[in-house]
Amino acid sequence: MCATNEVKSQVVDLVMHRTLDEINLEEETLDELLIRIPNCRHVFTVETLDGLCHMNDYYSTDGVSGKWLGLQAPPDGFQKPPVCPTCRASITSPRYGRIFKRADLDILELNTMGRMLRALDNVCGSWQSFSKEEAEKILTAANVDPGRISSSPKEQKSRIKARAKATNKDRRITAVSVQSINPGNKEFHSVSPAVAAVWRTATKELMESYRRACDIAATRSAHVNAWDAAFSCLYNQEMERSLSDPRHAPRRPEEHAMRVARMSVGQPQPRADKRYAVEAIWATLEIRLTLAQLARTWLKVKCETRKSYPIEHRQSWGSYTTFLFATCAADAQIAFDIAKDSDSRRQMTITSLLLWRIGLERFSFNVELLQHCNRMIEERANLMTTTSAKIADTKKEMVAVLKDHLAIKRSAEKLAEEEIWLTSNFTSKAITLLTEWQKLERALRSQTFYQPVSLEEQMAIVKSFKFCEFQAPGGFLGLTGHTAHTGHFYNCPNGHTYVIEDVRSSFWCGR
Repeated sequence: MCATNEVKSQVVDLVMHRTLDEINLEEETLDELLIRIPNCRHVFTVETLDGLCHMNDYYSTDGVSGKWLGLQAPPDGFQKPPVCPTCRASITSPRYGRIFKRADLDILELNTMGRMLRALDNVCGSWQSFSKEEAEKILTAANVDPGRISSSPKEQKSRIKARAKATNKDRRITAVSVQSINPGNKEFHSVSPAVAAVWRTATKELMESYRRACDIAATRSAHVNAWDAAFSCLYNQEMERSLSDPRHAPRRPEEHAMRVARMSVGQPQPRADKRYAVEAIWATLEIRLTLAQLARTWLKVKCETRKSYPIEHRQSWGSYTTFLFATCAADAQIAFDIAKDSDSRRQMTITSLLLWRIGLERFSFNVELLQHCNRMIEERANLMTTTSAKIADTKKEMVAVLKDHLAIKRSAEKLAEEEIWLTSNFTSKAITLLTEWQKLERALRSQTFYQPVSLEEQMAIVKSFKFCEFQAPGGFLGLTGHTAHTGHFYNCPNGHTYVIEDVRSSFWCGR
């Protein structure tokens, strides 16, 4: 009423192109009510800002009178924050709180994904530049006196408990800590300090890459925290409602509360950070498998060059390497569970391959350890029985994984694509693993020396991880670059994040 003529001449109704002076303040319809944007103080009709903010995408109406009926699921994908049509300032009016807060969370989500992606690039680059051959030279050339290891039964029992706790499935969903895989850590291992110092020099870069990968795996995005908070609040409200009226409470109140809470949140649980958590755990697994190869090289060289290598040192390195494989198996299962919870079928399939590879290397090391300890004759029968069972189990699991992967409903075209992908990225790799089991069985039956497949050859088994995009000199296939992860991020209706390159390769979104 007290505005200047200049202000009154401004257009406030973009639908009918009316100025402020033409608004009838006595009426209370949406096309006559005015609202002022807090950030820039520009004025528009409520109908105009409702249209700019796409209110109908977030709230349901009766379709006739325009009366609001309640919340509805917001649109899929990342949303841009609503802005003033005059000056592009953010619209933060309380009426549009649900809309601009969703957009702010999307911005935080994109920032988190970009940060996780850059961190993974750095980890992959530093890990790929690590030279296993140079590390082996340092370890084999080291001429240190390991000394004597004096561990009391109490200390040994304490270490066993610490290692068991580290591989417990109930721990936080991330890879085991870098401290636990350090052989010089007396809380977990009994490796002598002199040998641990040489190991620390040879694996310094690798351990730093592992630490950063663990940080990435533990990162949670803003969307996930917000979704969890909303779900928890709605779940508690529904449980309180059931407890306050037991006569009308559902038969299974917990299940009912969870179902209602998921419906009330109105959108699927965000899964972007889960994708990168799985990738980060994959990276930690590859690093630990490299550490296990180095530990096997150290043990083999010392046992061959020093026939009197003390038995307690063999046991300490055998215990350390066994612990590495145990943590790999536990964390690979965690990665599989994360992929399963987020309905990422291809990640589940690839992680199954990784679990089988870990099992093969773990068993192969046990055979090698028995050879070092001259116990092959007495254990050969048990080993042959176990190997035959592993071959049978691997065949059954291969069939089960293929069946589960193709069980998801798809069009005929998509099904054909999945079959091609499985042939090149799963079946051939699984057959390679099965062949290695069969080679090991033949070696045990004929009492000949089994030469396990090299790590460089085994890396081809996980070539389908797609973050392995770089072929380094000498044929070593390592983690690097994320060249398939560049571009704008999008979200599918199931909550999976992807970029255009992902759609072209049809890799990440399992559904």
